[in-house]
Amino acid sequence: MDVSKLFAKSEEQGETVPSTGKHPLISKQKNSITPVEEVDRFEDEGGAVSKDEWVTPEEITEVLIDPTKIWEDRPTVHPLYKTYNRLVQEVIAIRDKKGKDYGTPEDPFANVRGAQDFGVKPWIGAANSANDCLTRIKQYAKTGKLENESVRDSMIDLANYALICLTLWEEENGE
Repeated sequence: MDVSKLFAKSEEQGETVPSTGKHPLISKQKNSITPVEEVDRFEDEGGAVSKDEWVTPEEITEVLIDPTKIWEDRPTVHPLYKTYNRLVQEVIAIRDKKGKDYGTPEDPFANVRGAQDFGVKPWIGAANSANDCLTRIKQYAKTGKLENESVRDSMIDLANYALICLTLWEEENGE
């Protein structure tokens, strides 16, 4: 789909404005990418987007294929965000790898749901596993060493268990 041919609606003016296709801005609303009119600065959720941060239709296609692509090559993205995004991808890769050992094709969090066998809600079981990771990190902070796992691995596991906890909590609460 050529997004440069789409139209954007200006809420202030209540009219439909054709996009030129040069550098349409996008905003993420309700899990969809929506082109919006071109402006010098776009205020959205407390942030501003300058012309050098505009997203092209080609970049939108790349993002749909690989959502992290948009962050990697942008000179305006802070280096720490680039590191953060790389780590998020690593967390996902570890989840996928370990999920094959701990989960099932029907339920990637089957191991965590096993907490139900002990009368514990699955999200609480994930929180307990996250607490185990945090305990290892605290041990490292106190002693400077761990016997069985690197502190980095514990941090990656903590991130995964926190997200599993949130996922299962949202599942339970219908979110």
